[in-house]
Amino acid sequence: AEEALQESEARLRNIFENSTNLFYSHTPEHEITHVSPQVYDILGYTQEEAMVKWTEFASDNPLNEIGFKNTVKAIETGKRQPTYELELVKKNGEKIWTEVREFPIVENGKTTAISGSLTEITETKTAQLKEEIYRKKLLEAQETAGIGSWDYSFEEKCSYWTPELYRIFGLDENYGPIPWPDHEPLIHPDDWERIDRVVNKAFTKGTSYSEQFRIVRKNGSIVWAETRGNGEINEKGNVISLSGTVQNITERKQSEISLQLTEERFTLAMKASNDGLFDWNLVNNEIYYSPGWKKMLGYEDHELANDFSVWEKTTDEEDVKKSWELQQKLISKEIDRFVLEFKMKHKDGHWVDILSRAEAIFNGEGKATRVVGTHTDITVRKQSEAEITYQASLLEQIDSAVITIDFDNIILSWNKHAESLYQWSSAEALGKNIIELLSPQEMKGLASKNFKALNVDGHWEGEFDVLKKDGSTLPAHITNTYLKDADGNNIGFIGISTDITERKQAEEQRISLEAQLHQSQKLE
Repeated sequence: AEEALQESEARLRNIFENSTNLFYSHTPEHEITHVSPQVYDILGYTQEEAMVKWTEFASDNPLNEIGFKNTVKAIETGKRQPTYELELVKKNGEKIWTEVREFPIVENGKTTAISGSLTEITETKTAQLKEEIYRKKLLEAQETAGIGSWDYSFEEKCSYWTPELYRIFGLDENYGPIPWPDHEPLIHPDDWERIDRVVNKAFTKGTSYSEQFRIVRKNGSIVWAETRGNGEINEKGNVISLSGTVQNITERKQSEISLQLTEERFTLAMKASNDGLFDWNLVNNEIYYSPGWKKMLGYEDHELANDFSVWEKTTDEEDVKKSWELQQKLISKEIDRFVLEFKMKHKDGHWVDILSRAEAIFNGEGKATRVVGTHTDITVRKQSEAEITYQASLLEQIDSAVITIDFDNIILSWNKHAESLYQWSSAEALGKNIIELLSPQEMKGLASKNFKALNVDGHWEGEFDVLKKDGSTLPAHITNTYLKDADGNNIGFIGISTDITERKQAEEQRISLEAQLHQSQKLE
């Protein structure tokens, strides 16, 4: 029996001496009374050097407090405490992590010693700490990006939600992960059927999905979210887990909706104005012509390519040259805005008058990257201008003063013969009250009466002594009638006045001769 006991002790000693674990014992006052040779391999101390208080090997890491408390509790209660981790400092100053298992030795109801073993776990602990740091950073990144993640294990029948996922759904973390069927009240009714279908398909077949939907929080607010998920399938083809993310995209969605509304308003505005849009990318030399731009020249959208040569081929050669020169000034910042009128050939062969307006877009380095602008068909306007110019030239050739006024008797136009006849230049007459400018003081009352009649009847014709700039007067025959706009609406009055001085003189002379003749007949 004694020989068997010696063999058993030898085997046990062999295990202790050749184990990778360090074995020790210490007093209730923490003084080490025994330590195995592994202390040198693990901490760098000899057995003799290690016979001190074991707390002297501990670092100042706050996590060590758990180990200290466990040891004290074991001494006080005489009961074994859970395994714990300690950060120790080696003789060379290097810090290592150890896992400690110990139990109290109790005699007569009192703890007389603590025996235990420790295993170095530095590599495992370092990896664990790195993982915790990574997870913390991941959670911080998720919070910053508004992305929450989740996973579900079929084997363990449990799921995990990150804190950000709770925030996205407007729930407290104590709420706990929600089974998928219970999501229905949290998802907008218009989105639920679609989302439920793709998620259930992922649960059964492990398929991937990416969908956008609206979350309805308990306070009634709406959050736009984008969810992505995929399943993990084992070698038997069974889905064993699902994982995915949910991102808060409310701001992005609101921007998209706002952009869409802006584009719709822009499209409607372009249609309402009948303007055409062009967008020239200077980086790759690509150009876009809107359907309205092409329609202006009689083409459907598909009939003209979005190619720069289209503009060159349909534009008058001289106008192309002018346009290029102006565009270069715009790109080089010599001018702020491109504005030019030119002609472009219509599909049926006639020329269309175009007003082109454009602005350049510059990058951070001040280099022009795009030129965006519009084309407006001004053919009708140009024709009207030509007609007005022609009519104005006719008015200038009429040997009468032609004056237009508004309903407040303010002069709107004043032709050259009016300048000659009344001595006031056009610049001096425009904007003046015609009664104040051309009526002698003693005849202002009569002039006002005549204009009141004009406003009532829309027509007045008669003779009137008109005041000239030099203070003299001249007799004039005046015809006033309504002035109309292009739609036939009355906008004022137009008056034509003719100098009748010679006619008046002739009448006076005739009357004088008749009087003389009558007098001579009496003498006979």
